[in-house]
Amino acid sequence: MSNTVIPISFDPPESYLLDIEVLPMAVFKHRLDDTIAHTQRALFYVIFVVEKGELTHAVDSVTYRCQANDCIVIKPNQIHQFSNQLDWDGWVLLFSPNLLLSHSKEEEILYQLPTSFSLNASLFNTCINHLRTMSDDTRLNGHKIEANTLLRHQLSALLVRLRLADELFTFNLDADEIRAARFKRFRLLLESHFETEHQVGFYADQLGLSHKTLNRLCLQMVNASAKSLITDRIVLEAKRLLVHTTLPIQSIGDALSFDEVSNFVKLFKKHTQSTPRQFRIQHNSIRL
Repeated sequence: MSNTVIPISFDPPESYLLDIEVLPMAVFKHRLDDTIAHTQRALFYVIFVVEKGELTHAVDSVTYRCQANDCIVIKPNQIHQFSNQLDWDGWVLLFSPNLLLSHSKEEEILYQLPTSFSLNASLFNTCINHLRTMSDDTRLNGHKIEANTLLRHQLSALLVRLRLADELFTFNLDADEIRAARFKRFRLLLESHFETEHQVGFYADQLGLSHKTLNRLCLQMVNASAKSLITDRIVLEAKRLLVHTTLPIQSIGDALSFDEVSNFVKLFKKHTQSTPRQFRIQHNSIRL
């Protein structure tokens, strides 16, 4: 097994135009390639539903062993790894965060669902039938927008049905805890990607949130917009490089993914009231 973490995007076959896949495990296992040997960071939602056999799967360093009537939910940006045993039967539900029309109830339900849980026989059979219908509907002829709308509503109905199973939500995260968990994930994402990703849309997509929802979250938590937090992190890194290295300003701009050094200088001056060169000289007397 490799310790490399492989980022995996939602990437269905080229001819498949929808934002959700509902696959029998027998089909899904043939989709897997040599990346199965690696630890993966899924950038989309994955739900495993076990009908027969045993599924062993690690999510965020915790190993789960699931049997019939059990499910595993993997949320965007969680780290997970397959075991060598893929001889279980059931369903795999894959969907892009972009599929969610509403970033309120459905997303709250997904956030509150535990990573692994069991369903009683009646609810499990209902969910299996629902997944079969969704799988059939992915093959309907029609416009992509209409098909995605149908599947989105079906997904919403499935999630609400799970939400009605009170035993799945015994921990009852309150609104403040949910916001704090989301904000923590945003800050972790920002720390990992600020050098190359400067747009709010990237982080919103990774978190399965709309641009407005992410911005509102940041304002609620720290009274600052998502964009300002991204910019602050970029500027902080620039300051560190200016003070603690002798890298040319052009190289610092390149390291922070600015196409033109002038754009880097403009942003830095706007937020510090000095140019990078002035800031460097002022703080450590390095002459360029």
